Amino acid sequence: MSVPRSAALPLLVPPRTTVVDGVVREASVPALAAPVHDGSLGDLPFVNARADPAAVVLGRRQPGGLWRDVSAARFAAEVLAVAKGLIAQGLRPGDRLALMSRTRCAGTLLEFAAWAAGLVTVPVHPASSAAGVRWVLAGSQATACVVETPAHLRLLGAGRAALPGLAHVWQIDAGAVGLLTAAGRGVPDGAVTARRAARTPADIATIAYTAGTTGRPKGCVLTHANFFAAADNLTELLHPVFAPEGRTRAGTLLFLPYVHILARVIAVGCLRARVRLGHAPSLQGEDLAADLAGFGPTFVAAAPHVLAKVPGIGSCRGVRRALGGRVRHVIGAGAPLGGRLAARCADAGVEVLQGYGPTETTGVAALTPPRGPRAGTVGRPLPGTAVRIAPDGEVQVRGGHVLAGYWDAAQQAVVPATTGGWWATGDLGSLDEDGYLTVTGRREDLIVTADGARIAPGALEERLQRHPLVGRCVVVGEGRPYPVALIAPGAGVPVDASLPPRLRAAVAEANRAVPQAGAVRRFAVLPADLTEEGGHLTPSGTVRRAAVAADFAAEIDALYGDD
Repeated sequence: MSVPRSAALPLLVPPRTTVVDGVVREASVPALAAPVHDGSLGDLPFVNARADPAAVVLGRRQPGGLWRDVSAARFAAEVLAVAKGLIAQGLRPGDRLALMSRTRCAGTLLEFAAWAAGLVTVPVHPASSAAGVRWVLAGSQATACVVETPAHLRLLGAGRAALPGLAHVWQIDAGAVGLLTAAGRGVPDGAVTARRAARTPADIATIAYTAGTTGRPKGCVLTHANFFAAADNLTELLHPVFAPEGRTRAGTLLFLPYVHILARVIAVGCLRARVRLGHAPSLQGEDLAADLAGFGPTFVAAAPHVLAKVPGIGSCRGVRRALGGRVRHVIGAGAPLGGRLAARCADAGVEVLQGYGPTETTGVAALTPPRGPRAGTVGRPLPGTAVRIAPDGEVQVRGGHVLAGYWDAAQQAVVPATTGGWWATGDLGSLDEDGYLTVTGRREDLIVTADGARIAPGALEERLQRHPLVGRCVVVGEGRPYPVALIAPGAGVPVDASLPPRLRAAVAEANRAVPQAGAVRRFAVLPADLTEEGGHLTPSGTVRRAAVAADFAAEIDALYGDD
């Protein structure tokens, strides 16, 4: 696939809107990519190898920090070799292969090899607890699992007795790719060809478990067709990103956790468009900075809390240099970029394209079109997508990328998740006359105060988080007389006695944008920003509200101390 020039001006395709009683209730954007009617994601490496064997599809980091280009022909050969190894180990079409690793090239290779062998992949977050790993592997009934490190192997081993169906475990750091390649040498190439020929777009590609911000993670069943719809329309919409004008060769360095569905969609999109793809496993600031400098991406996808860790990104015009020197676009994943960081990106000529998309929508339901930003929104529906607002304000989505259903662990079957093709996101939002979507919060996050006022905290939180002094804001107040806020400082903001007075003006300004009942009367400044490592954020940067409320219960009680 090559990205057609017709997609270079996506703003010329206006959304269709439905207005009821003066309110925009639905917006849809026509698809820019035709549906895929045959084959699977496992075909992509081989399609590229036939069409343009010398095309560079990967950049692979070598010991010492150098990067080596990988051609389409070489990648296809590697996928074939590993797929044969999986077949040699007795894995059958439809078997589940779990992948527990940071964002590494080996992970992408193993996933495409699994798809070529007709398997279903099940990503597991590399920072999962032993109980979390058992939940995912037992629920999906994984037959095999690839882990990254000895620590992951020990974690898995501790609960192995509870996983009688897990027949194989390989470790990337112990040479999993080489072992599988060696195991498959006696398997004919035709065995993989036959497996690929039997797969269709309607087959399950992955069972992707949600972050589990409330309750147990749910297994989202995503088909090959779901991935094609999301990736193809994404690359068509973002033509200036995936096929920049002039001699610049597009490339991206993935450092979103590979369990984040958007990371995998971007990997598929890059392979479809033959865009150079690299992987950065470490999110430590200095490590990530070195990988960005060595690879030199032209665009990156990042959650704000990860982007803020990159050394030098806080300097006035150092954003592009901090991101490797060539970056022109940042695709925002999860929460919107804070005001200060977004402003610095703009000053450096780096366009921020904010996205919105739960796992159930294969990672992307709405996106800011190139050259079409609108402050406070998450963009317009992805081409091929319809978004509507239910009477109670809930955002609902329909399109070819919406999940096939949820995985029922007890029945080992797919349970429908949509009604009439519409999936209810649980998010609250609104649409404007041009089809731009604003997400104001989660329906389950609605705060009901002591006097019965119903408050959606997302709008005030998002507004405060644009302020340069604020990293993260969490509004609480369930059953209390009024809402209050916990404010974590922005990156590099010193926490001292001068900070609360400086924040009062920001809080007052944010309060003016919300109804009086939703205004924050008091706030507390936390000692540091909320982090995934501290248990307060999901891998995608979403706040775990219950964890925050529990860990900072004393601070919350103190805000109501004299009432």
